[in-house]
Amino acid sequence: MLTGLGAYDQSIDVWAMACVFIEILRGKPAFRSSSAIRQLSLIVCWLGYPDAAQRAAINAELNDEVWNMVPKPTTELKREQFVRAVQNTALTDLIFGMMQYAPKLRLSAERALQSPFFSDDAV
Repeated sequence: MLTGLGAYDQSIDVWAMACVFIEILRGKPAFRSSSAIRQLSLIVCWLGYPDAAQRAAINAELNDEVWNMVPKPTTELKREQFVRAVQNTALTDLIFGMMQYAPKLRLSAERALQSPFFSDDAV
């Protein structure tokens, strides 16, 4: 929705649920911002700078001029810090499987529910 992609499907809800997991674990919004560019910058700090194919999968009409305004991370990704802090591989694999740049590569809701995180052994 941030990138102006007109099609709404479950991949957007899956991304949102990943953000909810992060917010619960951190106690604050995942990507709080007052501008789209700043929000993209925050996402890039977590997931890394998307390559050309990933940028096209996000929204082909979101051109390089916009992406050039988004700084590339120069330090360790927040994702790596988060993974170390959470110390639950099943949970972090689930979250970042739900947060793929390309909607078609994100876990579906059905697939997410099959994550080991939701098994009785994970508790």
